[in-house]
Amino acid sequence: MSERIRSAFGNVVADDELKEKTRSFLISEIERRKRRHPLKLSAAFAAIAITFSIGLRAWFVPASFIGIDINPSAELAVNAFGVTLSANGFNEDGERLLGELRVKNKNFSESLRLLLEKASQYGYLNDGALVSVTVLSRNPDSLGEVNEALDLILKGKPVVTDVFEISQETRTKALEHHITPAKYLAIEELQQVDPDLDFDACASHSISEIRELIEEGSCDLEGHEDEGHEGHEEQAEPQAPAGTHESHHSGHHGGMMGGMGHH
Repeated sequence: MSERIRSAFGNVVADDELKEKTRSFLISEIERRKRRHPLKLSAAFAAIAITFSIGLRAWFVPASFIGIDINPSAELAVNAFGVTLSANGFNEDGERLLGELRVKNKNFSESLRLLLEKASQYGYLNDGALVSVTVLSRNPDSLGEVNEALDLILKGKPVVTDVFEISQETRTKALEHHITPAKYLAIEELQQVDPDLDFDACASHSISEIRELIEEGSCDLEGHEDEGHEGHEEQAEPQAPAGTHESHHSGHHGGMMGGMGHH
């Protein structure tokens, strides 16, 4: 029995001390109680051990990915319980914001709130800024949960949000260029205007700049150089002006993976 329990914990990614204490507790309890009720309790505790190991494994495995692109670009890895396991910045602005925050082990909505409030403090959410958010998750409720969280966080902000689901393939391709899926899809769309555009040159521009070029039908990257970046380094703690949050829920951009859970 003890070997079955140890095997059940073998692939769990967790602190070794925590796993060992849990295993020892379960084994000792089974040994103690099966002397009183040998068959029934032994089976019950074995089931508990297996269930616990599955839950523990699910806690430490990313089940959903939320990409955020304003000019800061970042991604949250979220487990099946809606808790942020890690956060990754895709550009200097994203890394700077995350470097000033503690979003790990918080509910994903709280992680989003902290990230977007810090972005607002640095002036990234002013004057109709575009906030592009992607969701990769098997759970069909995840997109709605992210939208609800964003509506609350960005209420009163003069921004436009574009929130949509993506496929694993899109995320994989975006990671190859070290950009968010939202920016990857925007650059692909811009390349339809000019197939000769250099992908990596486009990646250095903000999502808003790329979207503006798409709307203009223009490929003049130099004409948009550094737009949207001015003043952010100097604006340490600016107050975002009041305004209206306009939300665009774009739906699907590919299949779903993982699961975010309910909150």
